Amino acid sequence: MNPDAVVPNSPPTADPGSVRLAAIGESPSVEECSWHTCSSGHGFALEHWQNRQLVTRDRCPHCGSQRFTETRQPFVGESGRLLNDLLRDAGLPRERVFVGNVSRHPLSEGEKTLDQNRGGLARLAYDLSQFRPNCVLALGNLALSAFLGEGHSVTSWRGSIVQGTLAGVTYKVVVAVHPAAILREPSQLCLLRHDVARAVAEAATPAYDVPQRVVDAPSDPDEVIAKLQAMQAAQKPIGHDIEGGVETGVTVCSFAPSPASALSVPFKRMNWTDVWPKSAAEAILDAIRGILADDAVPKVMHSGAYELFTWKWVHGFEIRNVEDSMLAFHVLLPELDKALEVVASLYTRRSYWGTTKDWTCDADRDLYNVIDSCVCLEAWQAIMAEMTEAQRAYYRHQCALLEPCLEMSFVGLRYDAAKRDAMVAALEREVHGLQGELDSLAGIPLPSFAEVREAVAFKKAWAKCSTWDSLLEHAKPTMREQL
Repeated sequence: MNPDAVVPNSPPTADPGSVRLAAIGESPSVEECSWHTCSSGHGFALEHWQNRQLVTRDRCPHCGSQRFTETRQPFVGESGRLLNDLLRDAGLPRERVFVGNVSRHPLSEGEKTLDQNRGGLARLAYDLSQFRPNCVLALGNLALSAFLGEGHSVTSWRGSIVQGTLAGVTYKVVVAVHPAAILREPSQLCLLRHDVARAVAEAATPAYDVPQRVVDAPSDPDEVIAKLQAMQAAQKPIGHDIEGGVETGVTVCSFAPSPASALSVPFKRMNWTDVWPKSAAEAILDAIRGILADDAVPKVMHSGAYELFTWKWVHGFEIRNVEDSMLAFHVLLPELDKALEVVASLYTRRSYWGTTKDWTCDADRDLYNVIDSCVCLEAWQAIMAEMTEAQRAYYRHQCALLEPCLEMSFVGLRYDAAKRDAMVAALEREVHGLQGELDSLAGIPLPSFAEVREAVAFKKAWAKCSTWDSLLEHAKPTMREQL
């Protein structure tokens, strides 16, 4: 591949109309740099990867013509065809989309930084200013960095609708993985399909309209208690999340009566000082106990077993009427990652809100906790609306197991270690004996004594054979017990 090859950004070849989308990748690949068009109008790459080898063509694979001209283009080859298919499925043909890269030259992994691509960024900024997209589809880490700055991972941010800046101009950006990544990990195709469709929908208007979460954090303990009691009296589903755990206690928790706002109830600051006097903290906890134990109030959590265990371990609180957005998501899409940010990217318009490592102050932590509660509730409501009756029944069965599992984790199970060991040993003897019979039927020769001794030394289980007694005699004591 020629490192000096320049692959120009490509404006739409057809009138984009009111849906103005720009798809921006990282840097051109070998197919993009060697793209040609034959005399019959077929596009193809003179060089392409096949079975991990770089293959060179001398004629058009479509018609055999050896007359062709160089027409370098972004997003061609396998990744380009995938992008074309996804755009078409979303209702926007490739011909109406601006397509380009951050760099117009091929890059190695070490060159994928903003500082090393100032020329490509300047050209991209100019081309986008001429096209004026309503939305930019940022494909891959370098494209994401171009609009949000370095240090952001596309794995975390994919599916997010954010505002990004390039050369002083602010754009609405939808983040997605690069189509080439799907060729290496096809299981993520459904996520890319969703993100491309989201970008097409956002490209219909330049307006940036994403939900804002309101943190309700009263400083008066009586007001906190009154709000908790009002939520309990309403008997409507509430999102719930905690920070902290069994070692630190609950440092902050939140209750979201709607996806737009949540009541934040902190107990410890990040410097580990108490937020409330002891008597006020006890009164607030008593109100929390009441709402958590109320069977008439559904509590929506993500992986609620954590909250269930922590509240009971630290304070002895029982949580009744549990709803779980993670379990609900598993019913619909069991093959996908169950992290809350993945669920939120599919069922809400909430942008990625970071991790616990991003906290720098109490306000950061409390906002993060509030967003968790709001997103849990919003995602759960959207997922439940999609379920069939059969899926809903399966989900109810899963939720019903949460409290018994919690009880077992505290009380424990009757366990007879001696009987368990005897049962395992009997099963292993049976397995070894059957394996020996299969080996005999298959004509596999029995191992020599030296081989058996070596197998025992390396703790390998051999099939029952004529040297079994010798094996037991020379086995190590621990292995002899197992055999």
